[in-house]
Order: sequence, then C-alpha cells, then structure tokens
Amino acid sequence: MSEKNSARRSADICLKAIVLLFVALLFACGSSATATPQAAAPTSAPTSAPSTGGSAAPTARPQATEAPPAKAVPSGTLSIGYKDTRGFEFHPSLVGANASFVLGTLGERTIILNQDAGYEPRIIREWSTSPDGTVWTFNVQKGVQFNQGYGEVTAEDIIWSYGWASKDGSRNAWGAHMARLWGIEEGRTKQLDDYTIEVNTGVPYFDMLNVMAFPQFSVYSKKLADELGEEAIDEFSAKGVGTGPWQLGEIKLQEKWTLEAVDPHWRKTPDFAELVYWHMPEESTRLANFQVGKLDTFDMSHDSIPVVEKIPGTKFMRSFGKAEKNLNFFGNLYVGWGTPEHKEMSPAYDPSKPYISSSPDPDSEEWKKAAKVRRAMSIAIDRQDIVDNLLRGEGRAEMLPHWEFHLDKLPSELTTIVYNPEEARQLLTEAGYPDGFDVTMITGQGNQEDVNEAIAAMWEQIGISTRLEAPPYASFRPQLLARSLPMIYTHAGVPPDPLNNWSAHFRRASGYSLGMDHPILEEGMKKAMSIVDEKERFALMVELAQFVHDSTLVIGIYSTNIVWPLGPRVDSWVEHIEFVSSIMADSTEWARHR
Repeated sequence: MSEKNSARRSADICLKAIVLLFVALLFACGSSATATPQAAAPTSAPTSAPSTGGSAAPTARPQATEAPPAKAVPSGTLSIGYKDTRGFEFHPSLVGANASFVLGTLGERTIILNQDAGYEPRIIREWSTSPDGTVWTFNVQKGVQFNQGYGEVTAEDIIWSYGWASKDGSRNAWGAHMARLWGIEEGRTKQLDDYTIEVNTGVPYFDMLNVMAFPQFSVYSKKLADELGEEAIDEFSAKGVGTGPWQLGEIKLQEKWTLEAVDPHWRKTPDFAELVYWHMPEESTRLANFQVGKLDTFDMSHDSIPVVEKIPGTKFMRSFGKAEKNLNFFGNLYVGWGTPEHKEMSPAYDPSKPYISSSPDPDSEEWKKAAKVRRAMSIAIDRQDIVDNLLRGEGRAEMLPHWEFHLDKLPSELTTIVYNPEEARQLLTEAGYPDGFDVTMITGQGNQEDVNEAIAAMWEQIGISTRLEAPPYASFRPQLLARSLPMIYTHAGVPPDPLNNWSAHFRRASGYSLGMDHPILEEGMKKAMSIVDEKERFALMVELAQFVHDSTLVIGIYSTNIVWPLGPRVDSWVEHIEFVSSIMADSTEWARHR
C-alpha cells in the first residue's frame, strides 16, 4: 500500500511540473507582445509667473503616467485630533476660519502648490498667457463631478465661485485679490465655452497662480445656488456640496466632524472609508487618545515628541520649515490717517498704546518713540532659546516674517538674530517707559501657548507685564476682518513668497488684517504686485523689508517644521500635502493604511 502511494505522489509531482512549465511558456509569449499605449494625463509644474521679457507664462504640459493600480475599496477610519476644529462654513463668501478643514476635504482648488511650491493642475488642467502677461486662458478638466449628484463642473461654476468670493461684503480673506486679478464684476473675465475661461488682468500681475492656489478658493456648485437662491448662503453652506474626495457625514461643532469617502472620486479615492476630525483643545487629551489608539495622528506640540516617540509603532511625518510664528502689534494702522474715515476704517488704532505712533511720519519723534518700544519688545525675545528648547530644534530663529524661503535675497542685517535685554531696557527708558507697561497678547493660529508664555516671561524681565489669552480662533476672527482687535496678536503662516502674505495681511484693500498698514507699504506693494520679473520685484520688496525692519512694524519669531505623529494604522502621505496647507496635514485622501 505504501509503494502505491509513493508512486501516486511521484506521478502528481510530474504532472504539476508539466503544467507549470506550460503556464510559464504562455506567460513568456504574452509578455513579449507590444503593450497598448496609455493616454497621457495632463499635468504641469511651472514655478514662476511670466517674465517681462515677453515670454508666456508656464503652461501645463502633458506627462506620461503609468496605468492606475487595481481599485481598492476604502476601508477603516482615519481619526485626527485638533486643538480647534472651528466652525463649519462652505460657501465662497464665508471661507476663512476653517479653510483647510473644508477645502482640503469637501472642496478642491483649481490649481495647487505642491510641497516644492510648484504649481500643479487640479480642476483647471492647463493654462497659458499672452506675451505681455495680461490675458490668461484657463482650460477646465472635463468630467469632474460635484458630489451629491450636482453634475459636472464647468467654467460657469468657477467664475461664479470666484465672483462670490470677490464681491463687496464677502468675508473671504483673499477676496480683494481675486477681484483685482479676475475682475469678474468689471467684465474682465469671459467664459469662452463650457471648459475655457479667458481673464484679462489689464496689467501683468506676478501672483495670479499663487492666489488661485491658496486655500480660500474652492469651486462650488452654481446649480445648487440656483436651486436654493443666491442669498440662501447658510443653506448652501450646510449642504457641503463640493468636488473633493470626502463628502459630508455629520458635523458636531466643538466635538467632531465625520466625513465619508467619495467612491469613486475623479482624482483620488481615499484609502480610508471615513475621516473624523476630533475637537480636543487640550494637548494632554490629544496625547492620551493617541497613546490608546483612538487617534491616528494629532495636532502636536513639539514638547510632546519625547513622549510620543516612545509609543510602539509610532512614525513621524515632517513638512520642513512650512510654518512661521510672527508677532503683530495690532493697531499700527496708518492708511487714511488724518481723514474722517480713518477711525471707522481702523478702530484698533489707539496711539495711547506705547507701541502705536500718533503720527505715520517715519521722521517724526512720535514715530521714533513707538518704534523704540517695538524694537525693545523684539530684541527682548530669546528666539534661539525658544527654538532649542520649546521646538526641540525643529525650527530656525527669524527676525523678519514671511521670508523663510527667500532669506538669501535679504541683506545680512535683516536676517541677523538679535537678543539683547539690556539694550531693550535702555530703549524703553529712552521712549519714556523706564518702568515698563502692561499689554495683552492673544494666541492666533497654531499650537503656540507655550511659546507665548515664554515670550511673556522674557518681557517681564524688561518690565512689560503680559496678559495672555487663547480663545477659539473663530471667536476673534471677525475682529481681524474689521481691524478692531485691541491687542498684540501672534500668528502662524505658510508663505511661498513674502509678497503673498504681506499683500494679503498688510494692505488696506485686503479683507483680512494682521493689524498693520502704512502708506509706504501700500504704494510699494501695489507696484510690486505688477512686476512679474522676479529680480526686479524682489529688489523693491527688499526696500519695503528694510522699512518694516527699521521700524519693527512686525516681527518674526521662528520658522518651524510641522511634525505629525502617525499611529500604527496609518503611513505617511507628506509628499502629497499641499504647500500652503502643511500646518493642517490636509490631502488626507492620500493617507495610506500601514
């Protein structure tokens, strides 16, 4: 009986060997055949606006792509803990406090800035300009669908969305810039057909693509607006109809947001079936929930790194230098000074505060006195100590904000870090404040309370007593829009170009203000925005930077890496996070199961 079994096994082995050899021969023959070419997907990565030498702007170029992998069904839940999930708003005229939350999930922009600050197409698939840089042509990606059955995106939806964002009365922080560029109400934008838009800016502007790529500009459904009525803004917002890879699940304000994967999505179907943003104001709460596995990642302070790195299975996801902290002396508002309208335009202007001048003239004694106070407050801050200890080396000290990626263009005196509490005390004495004074400082965007506490302690050493406040961002954002915030304000930003943030935050025309404007800056930035030659534009910007530095109108503290801890269920997607949204870890459709 044993010999029969042995013989049978030998026969089976021979048969299997013959079958395997036959299959191998078939595979070899099939693989030698010529593959059918795949259609090229349109992409682009231009890195600058057109030069004044007459060359056209960078145009999106088709690039060959590999065949897509087999479709995977979204599964599981990606849970992220945030200090403040803010309010829910999804309408072109409302976006502000929660821009990255909603426009990195429910919505999509027409163009994006990638991690290297290069432009990539999204809903607009390609673009070009006339030789003089004033007429732009944009081609819309065909087949992009609004969620919830609201049909295909067309040029009309984009024009409608940008038009609402740039209307008078819009609360969109960058609305004035869109009005300047697209001029929809002025008739400078034309729909040539369902998928083609022509924009005549009148004069060249360097920042057309920059503005379109910022988080405040998504594409919304005009069909929904027609269905509800143009003025039904709240109802429109509540529907949450966008083109993004996530769609609205359930929003519980001050608790959690639940979003569901769009499957299939025209661009990238998420790996996870569900995305949950948890509202967790306390760092200790976020850390504890990460430790027990309730959170896959969270909005983490750098001083939590030593604890987190000991948790089994943890990885870190870093965006290098993608956030700044700067300090703004809110109320230094001088555009329109001396006119009857100035008080209404600038309610936070209060020259009784030591750091605000009663005259906008840089040669006046009043200006020099206030500038000494601001300088004293700046050089009393030990930036390097903050970077070394509170950021654990994950950053770089800075004196001038928003120049992180262009420091090589500045003279050394504008990049030299100064810490001199003795000189700071002397400056306060010269300005008439030998015993110091009291101030209030409010924490803005970012997880920064520990840094503000350190700054307050340093100011205490020169006689300045600081009251710290850290309310929810949404509660005081209206004061930023109205220029009525009566205190010092710390802010975090991600600037690809200093003129982007300066023109958005320090111009009278901007809807959103960091509490400083001045006629010298106003005129200088207006001129700079129309200079598309980079060398010439930066030459003017360095002059403006020198003025800001000499008067200490706003001060930088540091630039820092954004560090996200990743639990054992999720792997890094840092290469897909957009440049201007690194601080929010968006692009979660690219988050991968580990």
